[in-house]
Amino acid sequence: MNIVIVGAGNVGRALATGWTRAGHKITLAVRDPASSKAGELKQQGF
Repeated sequence: MNIVIVGAGNVGRALATGWTRAGHKITLAVRDPASSKAGELKQQGF
């Protein structure tokens, strides 16, 4: 299943991690795509 989570804070990351482990494809939406948080998420595969 493809899932989009708006917000990459603690809750968004926890949900993304759990659903990724369950085999779903996750996309996280962040406010500023040029931020360091967005870079971290890209490195983690989101």
